[in-house]
Amino acid sequence: EVTNNIKDLSVHPYGCRVVQRLIENCTGEQKAQVLDSISLGGLFEVLINHEYGNYVVQRILAYGRVSDRSAIFDAITTNILKLSKQKHSSNVVEMMLTYGDAGQRHAIIEEIINCYCVDHNFVNKSAAVSMSEDAYANYVMKTVLDILEEGPTRERLFDMLLSSLTELEKSPFAKQVVLRVKAYTQESAYG
Repeated sequence: EVTNNIKDLSVHPYGCRVVQRLIENCTGEQKAQVLDSISLGGLFEVLINHEYGNYVVQRILAYGRVSDRSAIFDAITTNILKLSKQKHSSNVVEMMLTYGDAGQRHAIIEEIINCYCVDHNFVNKSAAVSMSEDAYANYVMKTVLDILEEGPTRERLFDMLLSSLTELEKSPFAKQVVLRVKAYTQESAYG
């Protein structure tokens, strides 16, 4: 009966908690029914940026099947920058970076590194810098910087942020990113 009302429950302040507990604690066929009712119902797009539904999606990323993570990945990669700058969906992007596989994480990070946007002054700027200065996307950037393994991609991203360090230091939201860039600079100087 729960699966018949899964959308209504998922977007309800208390119902979303019930759905989350089902995803966490059910096993086998029961869990599959709950997950299928969400994924086959095409609800990911609706829930990703919903005030309560985003918690259900986050729980699916943590406790769901590989196929569910792939479906969520497909839903968020249509516009990483936009979703990262929204209050509720930014949490889902962060969790995708945490629970996604190496290929999914790499694709998200490459999108951030290679994308540019126009700011409120109509200036073209890198998505990484723009996200670092955003009230919600800065958390996504912090997660990216924390999970990124050593290598050329990490160096490219940190170099991009380092070249905009003066600008980032002026942003009230970029404090954690600035701290990581400075730590990287010290680490590189002594490494």
